[in-house]
Amino acid sequence: MDWRIGSALVMMLAVGGCCHVIQPPPAPRGDLPAAISIEQQIAKLNARAVLLPRFRAHADDGGVQIILPNKEGKPETSPAGSGTLLVEQTYATHGAKLLLSVRYELKDIFDLGRNEQVWWAIERGQEQRAWMGPAARAGVEREMAATLREGKGADPKLFEALSAEIPELLGVTEIAPDSGESIVMRVDDERGVNDLIFVRQSAPGSDGTATMEKEIVVDRRTGEVREVDLYLPNGELLARATLSDYQPVRYKAGGGVSPPVGEAVPMMPRGVILDYPARRARLGMSLSVVEVPARFSEEAFTVPDWKEEGVVPEVVR
Repeated sequence: MDWRIGSALVMMLAVGGCCHVIQPPPAPRGDLPAAISIEQQIAKLNARAVLLPRFRAHADDGGVQIILPNKEGKPETSPAGSGTLLVEQTYATHGAKLLLSVRYELKDIFDLGRNEQVWWAIERGQEQRAWMGPAARAGVEREMAATLREGKGADPKLFEALSAEIPELLGVTEIAPDSGESIVMRVDDERGVNDLIFVRQSAPGSDGTATMEKEIVVDRRTGEVREVDLYLPNGELLARATLSDYQPVRYKAGGGVSPPVGEAVPMMPRGVILDYPARRARLGMSLSVVEVPARFSEEAFTVPDWKEEGVVPEVVR
């Protein structure tokens, strides 16, 4: 296959495609533990989130693979490369800084970044291109992402959505309903899960309907987040994360940070699949390590020097 690096930049696999990097494991079996309340379930997830204010995840060579529609609309599969993901959360504002870098054969091919002010994306290949735009709250960008439909090639709106939603899809953001949002929990014995369903009430004076915004599927046997689904206002599935192979995070030696005293070391998935069905796109990562550093450098989430990159970014609003 004549793989175009320019098409690889989204780090994704087409929905329904096959990837050797990650395959979802079968659901755990065994006796179900006693049911817990919705308050207890949310508390457990938030206790883990607080222990992950920042983390670095790395996928070795062969740990990242993509399928994405090309300029002709046909799916193309990327070579398996490596990747690094940095996330730093700010719970007071329910936001996060992010940097996702992808390499293939020791060459940087894609960066996706986000700080408090802007998001940006760079593809490096036969055609070097870049995009950037203002960083709005994730909910706003989710509504804006409703413009995502099955299409051809790269779409900057997809990068914008990814930059805002990756922490949420990984199930590490704090659960704190805002005004107009409520959460219900469905206890499913047959599937062995608790489904946390986030519902948005319609504006006062409207027809009184409600829409589902998000669903978090928690394995009752392990307590791990197995799946996160994000929905558009019209009820269409925008994004789905399938998470597996949970292992304890590492604490960087000499970094001035130690495992939490009196708390269990938080677990993070090593198998990550992110689907965007409207784009028939998927990101597959098999992470070799997830570590918690004491801090990131000041430059970690700084907008690139476009002169050094040799490209003028397209401004997306």
